[in-house]
Amino acid sequence: METQVKILVVDDNRNNVRLLKKRLESLGYYILVAYDAREAIEKVTAEKPDLIISDVLMPKMDGFQLCRECKKDESLKNIPFIFYSATYTDEKSRKLAFDIGAVEYIIKPQEPDVFVKIINKVLDKYSKGKLKPIEKPLEEKVYMKMYNEQLIHKLENKMLDLEKSEIHIKYLYSVLAAIRNVNQLIVREKNRATLIQKTCDILVGTRSYNAVWLALLKDEKSFATIVGSPLNADVSPFFEQVLRGDHPPCIKKVLTGKELFLFIDRSRDCGDCPFKKLHLGKNSLLMRIAYKGKLFGFLAISLEPDVYIDKEERGLLEEV
Repeated sequence: METQVKILVVDDNRNNVRLLKKRLESLGYYILVAYDAREAIEKVTAEKPDLIISDVLMPKMDGFQLCRECKKDESLKNIPFIFYSATYTDEKSRKLAFDIGAVEYIIKPQEPDVFVKIINKVLDKYSKGKLKPIEKPLEEKVYMKMYNEQLIHKLENKMLDLEKSEIHIKYLYSVLAAIRNVNQLIVREKNRATLIQKTCDILVGTRSYNAVWLALLKDEKSFATIVGSPLNADVSPFFEQVLRGDHPPCIKKVLTGKELFLFIDRSRDCGDCPFKKLHLGKNSLLMRIAYKGKLFGFLAISLEPDVYIDKEERGLLEEV
């Protein structure tokens, strides 16, 4: 009678263990589970599985330390060890894994058929005696140096992620502040011209746009009003040009297009438009102001070179 292949799955995430166990059991393997590395050492010592599949990032003892302990033990060192991780995905992590004796390093998530092929290939080699343990384990001093470098690298990445998260939170607060300030302005400001001007002022002040201007139509092709912030007498010739119906390419696209947002690359789309020289940011965004299919005008935003309008920003502009 053929002996059933035993695989030890090690992961502190119980949902990950459940899914992996179910997948491997469907292939006929007998699955042992451990939810931390210390429990895994007990299981592997008692059960002597044919394969160990382990996560890297775990409490108490991580996957690198688990692999190291197994490969130092004469009775366990021949058991093939596979890492399956979503956190340590760089080449240095892979190198450390192979240097301490792992036979494969799989990045989560992995396509089920690809994952199964890797597992079957490793087990096939193991059954034929083609997998040999590393001849000489890393010296403790060398291992600790490589291991500590990985921990420091991971910590640096974590700090960078936190910094990015804080920046994004500040950004979202500024978006919300802009919406709140415009809504408050709408409630208290009764003068139409002042309302439009102050809306532009708020968007520039709160979101740090290069410039904002708003144009309202009097009919399908001609404009009645253009206001903006921070704009001065330098732009009056441009506004006069638009008001008399001499429209630059960007405004023609707004009048004839259907898309709510239109991004303009000034270096490519604006030609010799006089407004291009006044604000040196690379891009502009034009947003159609429409209701029930009728176009009432558009909002134009001059962006700094490193500013990108994402979905939260677009939501802000639609709200305004």
